[in-house]
Amino acid sequence: MASNDNNGNITQTQHLSSQTFAQPTTFNGTNENAKSWWKRLENWLILNNLLTLNDQDEIPDDYKQNMSKILSVLSLLFQGTAGQWFDSLDRQARCSCNHLKKTFLAKYQPEDLRWKSLSDIWSIRQGKRETVDHYLFRMHNLATNAAMNKNDVAYYFAVRQGPREDIKRV
Repeated sequence: MASNDNNGNITQTQHLSSQTFAQPTTFNGTNENAKSWWKRLENWLILNNLLTLNDQDEIPDDYKQNMSKILSVLSLLFQGTAGQWFDSLDRQARCSCNHLKKTFLAKYQPEDLRWKSLSDIWSIRQGKRETVDHYLFRMHNLATNAAMNKNDVAYYFAVRQGPREDIKRV
């Protein structure tokens, strides 16, 4: 967008929309972390004023505003088998954002993944050339899948046992 400055010179300014900052990714139902994907989707919906949170930073249980727009976005984002699953949902499953989230996570974040992640978190070790940041990133993903809180004592001890020996000594 062009505009004039105080001296009458034409200057170039940019208008940044929320579209500039982030685009939601598609979800096809394979090899994605459903919980992380849904959280990114919620953040995008909030950024685009399609979703609001309550005082506890949660989606109200009965949140139904903008559901037609949210459903339209989801119909574009769900691809492949996830698209077929979404198209097959009945009206009850689509009645509110929270109900849709619960239905989605029940389908794509199964309970066995939680238990596998909980088991894996105790056996994971930092690789020889792996950075601490990447190791912590992997630990955080496992903890998220295992529904572990980062403030849990168990999480603290699991993270402490995995770094390379040269890092543990520091």
